Amino acid sequence: LTETVILDLDLRAIEEVNPQVPRYVELGARLGWRINDRAELAFSGRNLLDEAHPESFDIDPLLQARRSVQLSLHVTL
Repeated sequence: LTETVILDLDLRAIEEVNPQVPRYVELGARLGWRINDRAELAFSGRNLLDEAHPESFDIDPLLQARRSVQLSLHVTL
């Protein structure tokens, strides 16, 4: 977006694996701010389009891929 603000997006579409794993589309995003040459602050999210969805043959709802967000600070010493 600018020299110090970076936006990364990833969109993925998965076809139906079997009846327990139907097709789905998901979005990931990361917004990073390069504070200076040694520090970057980033906010990222995964599985942003659905609260949860199955990605494997195990249909236990506790094991589904869930929406998540993360705030991180990366500092080079």
